[in-house]
Amino acid sequence: MEHREQADSSLSKSTRVMFLNLRRMKRGIEGGVLRDGIWDFAVEHDVDWVGLSDHWLVVAPGEQGKLDRSGVGCGHRQLYRSSGVQAASARGYGGTGWGGDSMLWTISQGLNRSDGPVGGTLMATRSGWTRADKELVDPRGWGRFAGRKIVGVGGRAVVILQVQGPCAGSTGAGSQWQQQLAGMAAMKKGGERVEPDPSAQFLTDLYSALEPHLMKGHHLIVGGDFNLHRDAPAARSSDRTFAGLKQWSELLNLSNAMRERGHPKINTWRKTDGEVSQETEPDHVFVSKTLVALGGAFSVGVYTGHRVNDSDHRPMVLDINLQLALGLDPGGGIESHWRRSA
Repeated sequence: MEHREQADSSLSKSTRVMFLNLRRMKRGIEGGVLRDGIWDFAVEHDVDWVGLSDHWLVVAPGEQGKLDRSGVGCGHRQLYRSSGVQAASARGYGGTGWGGDSMLWTISQGLNRSDGPVGGTLMATRSGWTRADKELVDPRGWGRFAGRKIVGVGGRAVVILQVQGPCAGSTGAGSQWQQQLAGMAAMKKGGERVEPDPSAQFLTDLYSALEPHLMKGHHLIVGGDFNLHRDAPAARSSDRTFAGLKQWSELLNLSNAMRERGHPKINTWRKTDGEVSQETEPDHVFVSKTLVALGGAFSVGVYTGHRVNDSDHRPMVLDINLQLALGLDPGGGIESHWRRSA
């Protein structure tokens, strides 16, 4: 793992969160092998929370559609893409925390097109997280973010969110960009104020979802494929709420985890292994400055040598101590009892 610090004693009770754009669940026998590789990676690297985006999963109607294989409401041809089937595969790792009914699975389905719902986000949490009691999903139904709130004591809480921003300028009629443009046109027709493009709308809607938690003093951890560069030149205009990702994060009092730890730019996306020149950093992890100030010691890094699910994005992994921020002692229900000692 590139640019990850050696864990010290303050991280001995840390929570490990993975963020990855997995480039959809694949078909057939190869798809099954790649799918298992996601959870093999989580088990091998002792991950507590797995955030995935661009999954293209179908969510069946009703609460059981997320977890129950029998509750999948789609044709056999699409069964491999169902949320229920994928959740069932994650539940097959008994003894590592990913098995059993207490595994949590929060999913936000992407927008539909002819071959299935494009995009989408999910956050899977292995068993033992009884305080992760509230789901957060994209209220517009566009699948741009999904996660959970962990409740501490005395009103304390931590929100962990996986995101998927639209890829700017995608021209395909069924792409996330074009479908969200159409959705924004409908919003404007209905009298709602809209941003100039889907990327700007994504930041505004994400801010609107997180700002109430900020006002309550909750701590935020937000990661995934923003399809935006933090250090891009500011795009200031009267019709745009945020000049860019940097201003968005500053107004939410968030630190870029990689920069906070003094790391240089790390490319999280590469078109192919042979095309080194076509590398960028669209994926980020942001952490509340208040969480860091409270003693939430953390390490963060990018697994640059791994192609999980044969994705051209690399997993980002965050280790962070949440106990103090939640007002809990080691026996308070937050420490993952699956964590191996450092």
